[in-house]
Amino acid sequence: MKISFLLFASLISSAVFAQIETKKIADSIIAEAKEIYRSEMASWYGSEIFEEKFKQQKQNTGGHFSYKVSPAQTNCVFFSTANDPKVLATIIFDSNYISAKAQIDSKQREFTLVEKDLYSLQKAAVHEVKITAFFKEHKNTNFNFVPLIQNGEKKVYILTSARDDRSIILGSDYLLTFNSENKLISKKQLHPNFVSVKYDKTTDNPTTTAHRHASPYSDFITPTDICTLMLYEKFIKWEKHMVVSKDWTSIWDCQANTLTINKSNIWNKLNFNNQ
Repeated sequence: MKISFLLFASLISSAVFAQIETKKIADSIIAEAKEIYRSEMASWYGSEIFEEKFKQQKQNTGGHFSYKVSPAQTNCVFFSTANDPKVLATIIFDSNYISAKAQIDSKQREFTLVEKDLYSLQKAAVHEVKITAFFKEHKNTNFNFVPLIQNGEKKVYILTSARDDRSIILGSDYLLTFNSENKLISKKQLHPNFVSVKYDKTTDNPTTTAHRHASPYSDFITPTDICTLMLYEKFIKWEKHMVVSKDWTSIWDCQANTLTINKSNIWNKLNFNNQ
């Protein structure tokens, strides 16, 4: 009985430890995903506002990027095409990203120090895509560049998005990391392929969807996966999305925006789309 009790206690302890570790992993993935999502949301709605309010500036626009100013504010900055670009307009969002409540600053100005850094990172990432065959572009898609500076780390996520508004693309995304001088350190492909999912806002969609992560890519759902799901979950009726790898199953709850990670089970035997 004593041995059985010790064995039982050991199993319980191991299970609790595993739960704590997977929660740490899940929390880390969600935190990174929300940073990407914040930037993409501001860029998404900021681009619509800029297109409507600044049509006369379109030919002079070199691009845009978004960044967190505070937990309650994200700025989307549009800059000129000049070699030494200036800010043409700034669209300021609160945490709800409601276009009607966005503040529009049309004052042309110099980059702030933070903006200059982010611009440099994005420019370096765009250049890297142009000069190397590492990045795979797909028909009727665009690359979205998301520069981030946080906790002393400098990186650029590159996501693939569909040019139409009837498809959700998961995969074909990359992570570039840079040193303190904005020099490229490494580049990583997060998914080797992509899954394009058609949807119709006016009809019911599958409530649970899934894709597979094959070795040697991520064992877990990626921050870019979650970012994409968060961007579209308000328009579609998905309840959950699962990512299955050899050893792990990640379940993203599209309603509660929560992530659960468990050891892979019977779901791993199903024939999901490979990524």
